[in-house]
Amino acid sequence: MVKPHIILFSILLLLTSISLAQPPEIMPGWPKDFRADVTFANPAGGPPIVDLDGDGDLELLFPSLDTIYIYHHDGTPFANWPQASDPGYIVMKQLAVGDIDGDGEYDIVAECDEFSTGKLFAWSLDGQVKPNFPIESGFVQQSPCLYDLDGDGADEIIMAFDDSSLIYVWRGDGSYYPGWPKYGIESGMEPAVGDIDGDDDPEIIFLDHDGYVHAWHDNGEPVEGYPIDLTFDHWCFTLPPSLYDFNGNDTLDILLSQFIYPFPYHDTRIHVLNSSGEHYSGWPRDFPGYAFCTPTAGDFSSETPFLEVAFGTKIDGLYFLLDSEGFVMPGWPNQAPWGGSTWDSPVIGDIDGDEGLEVVFDCSSASDYLGYVWAFNADGSSVDHFPLRVRGTTLGAVPAVGDVDNDGLLEMAVMSHYNVGGDRRYNRVAIYKLFSAYNPDLMIWPMSAHDPQRTNNATFKRPTWVDDFRSHHTPERFSLDQNYPNPFNSSTTIRYSVKVSYPVQVKLKIFNIAGREVRDLADKVQRTGSYFVTWDGCSNGEEEVSSGIYIYRLTLGDGATSQRKMLLLR
Repeated sequence: MVKPHIILFSILLLLTSISLAQPPEIMPGWPKDFRADVTFANPAGGPPIVDLDGDGDLELLFPSLDTIYIYHHDGTPFANWPQASDPGYIVMKQLAVGDIDGDGEYDIVAECDEFSTGKLFAWSLDGQVKPNFPIESGFVQQSPCLYDLDGDGADEIIMAFDDSSLIYVWRGDGSYYPGWPKYGIESGMEPAVGDIDGDDDPEIIFLDHDGYVHAWHDNGEPVEGYPIDLTFDHWCFTLPPSLYDFNGNDTLDILLSQFIYPFPYHDTRIHVLNSSGEHYSGWPRDFPGYAFCTPTAGDFSSETPFLEVAFGTKIDGLYFLLDSEGFVMPGWPNQAPWGGSTWDSPVIGDIDGDEGLEVVFDCSSASDYLGYVWAFNADGSSVDHFPLRVRGTTLGAVPAVGDVDNDGLLEMAVMSHYNVGGDRRYNRVAIYKLFSAYNPDLMIWPMSAHDPQRTNNATFKRPTWVDDFRSHHTPERFSLDQNYPNPFNSSTTIRYSVKVSYPVQVKLKIFNIAGREVRDLADKVQRTGSYFVTWDGCSNGEEEVSSGIYIYRLTLGDGATSQRKMLLLR
């Protein structure tokens, strides 16, 4: 009689070895459908995914109408959610997730609008509205950005309001951050936040509708040389910039797009600026079509230290990949045959497990509710089984990609909006399994605005994003990365880091799915630092173990633990 665990291992071997030869599949527990607004295909911006409860799996957050929903990866509701804003106040853009009071727990922040005014809401993870919230704000239709500007462990809230020409920075208690707000700047779009001048402190970068690039220190003082004047005829900004180390010199640069106004003209101008506001060689470049997305970038060629730039257009449905001097790459642009358009920043990462980068666009035609997710290889060809048809339109919502169930394989969270007749409109959320190996180091821009805090900064990463949250808030702090490669055949590498005030005993062990110890990889006293261990797929007795799922567990001297799963394929 064949044992059940052998059958399970055989199925896992088959599913993973064929990679993207197998079409993406909607995961159990999904999709979810919710009533939507009649006027707006809300919310614009793709959904954030983040490990809220520190169990190694990722939760999915999204709004529909005036209600905020949180679900586990298996489709079960997160405790104490959903929560609603005030009646009539609709969430028209995506949420931001961070820690605004420095208590070591996640908070959820959302701007809610009533067509002429707005309120800024903040909830604790237990669903309670934070003290001093909501804040009476203004009509903006933009997402908040969360960033710890002063390094005190609490994120500040950064937003611009076009109707009042104000840019605000609030502390987590609802008070103004020193040096803010700023008056007389018509922006109404999200910022990018990062250290652009090399002083080890973050700067806040906003674009205004007139064509100026503004940069301020956290205290509200302008960065030297700013604002940068990019005004020209009828060119204007409508979307946030993005921050990248464009030339590999460990300094952040600024990517941004303009479009020509008014209609019927619709051309796009892409800029790449160094931190001093000077254009890199070959930039800016003009292209046909009306870009309504933040440009993103990645190293698609590996031939130079410079990056390639991706963006899409709202009109004509054109999808571009540009080389480091702004020339269109071979095989590009691509165009949706049904006239679809993209409204959100392209996702960049290893989508098919080939250890190279792909670019993913939301792709929709609002007139006939055709919606797709389209993934392209660097040469412009479509990734296997893409474009992926979704119900309705993906209008303004790029997917989020990550390993949501911690099985070593990549998943993709997709939002769409559909109409079943009259004013009966719905938002749909689904998670697809892509059956390709997940490599966190090759997820360059994994979701809308890059991260759950919406920093629009490709280099941003903090312990409260995706890593095991609880392990970073124990008395002795550590992190445990996903092994790579995963799945693997002969050997795999496990990386972890320890941040402690004194040396501690660190243990790293491997267990089979039944919980029995297979291999003791580390048992030693270690100081603060980053470490890696290679497992050769053998037991403590130096015997090769069979294919299957294994668990590796990191334990510190005080008993704090973190564990992840990996898949061995013989």
